[in-house]
Amino acid sequence: MRRRTGSLALRDVTASPQKRIGLSAGVDVEAALARVALVASDDERRRRVRVVEREPISDRAIVRGLVRDPEAVERAVRAALARAEERADHRADRLVVATSVDDLRVHRHVWRATRSGDGAVSGAEARRAGERATRTAAREAIAAVSDEPALRRSALVQLQPLTARVTVDGKPFVAPGRQRGEVLEVDVVVPVLPLSQSSGLEAAIAPLGRNTRYVASPVVLGALLAESGIEDVVAVWLGREVTGVCVVRDGAPVGARSFSIGAGSFDPRPAGEAAHDAAVWARCVALAASDAVGDRDLPAQALVAADPARADALATALQGALSLRQRTGGTRSEPLTQTQLRNLDADFALEIADLVAVAAASAA
Repeated sequence: MRRRTGSLALRDVTASPQKRIGLSAGVDVEAALARVALVASDDERRRRVRVVEREPISDRAIVRGLVRDPEAVERAVRAALARAEERADHRADRLVVATSVDDLRVHRHVWRATRSGDGAVSGAEARRAGERATRTAAREAIAAVSDEPALRRSALVQLQPLTARVTVDGKPFVAPGRQRGEVLEVDVVVPVLPLSQSSGLEAAIAPLGRNTRYVASPVVLGALLAESGIEDVVAVWLGREVTGVCVVRDGAPVGARSFSIGAGSFDPRPAGEAAHDAAVWARCVALAASDAVGDRDLPAQALVAADPARADALATALQGALSLRQRTGGTRSEPLTQTQLRNLDADFALEIADLVAVAAASAA
């Protein structure tokens, strides 16, 4: 079967500063609701959430993250986007659509270049390095993921690559013309999905006729935490039908997984089974996190983005499950709150369920 790659859109953290504030629309469609968040970004990469709009989606239009009824999803996203742009009195520059399904995989590539070290790293040099790193990572991603037994017979498509980190001699790249060094490194992560699990979403969004990028929900959530100074963490997002897991190390997402157990899985269960169900969910998260990073140690911190009614119980269960997989020490796990996102401003109180749409817009 022919393997297909999607369009590449590098989030350029190496470009020279430009005095401009952009407005991006993050889109999260999950279960029975479409969310659109308009987020403004400035030169210092601070984010301000301008508007969040929500629109119901007809029942069963999305099942376990897969779009079954593209027309219903299109109508919901179109309505939410129109209201959001009307309230902001501004048209979004682009749409960034988040997705997460069972077979999400992430390929990580660290591109290195040796230089003389005499001159400072220029903006042009950093941009060229970013472009080369992304091209190399994109070429490798499909081949690397397709070696997995479960995906060998699947046509694969990559989502937007994310430049997770740029360093000069191991130190974060701050700005062009300021740093000298002998080794320039660009860390890129490339999410990959089976084409069969992404085509329905593309069919729903394409009729909107907007400049669109597709991102992996857990990866952009991990990147949002990293931008807020949370450099080593297991970031967990409990959606309605899907759970996303991203491992952040040294301020960069290094791996991600998702699986089809969400908040809706807990609802029909007897109240007396809540502790058992949380423990089962936590073991699934711990396994996904370990699988995402391979032989690397897991971070000692975990943050759980979940509805307030479940967040504390799930965080407690997850702390125990992750501690069993730590080689040394333990794990501190707690619910994620808006106050922990210090690089994110909003004129209103955000719901935790809105964070994926916000993170998607922030990844533009």
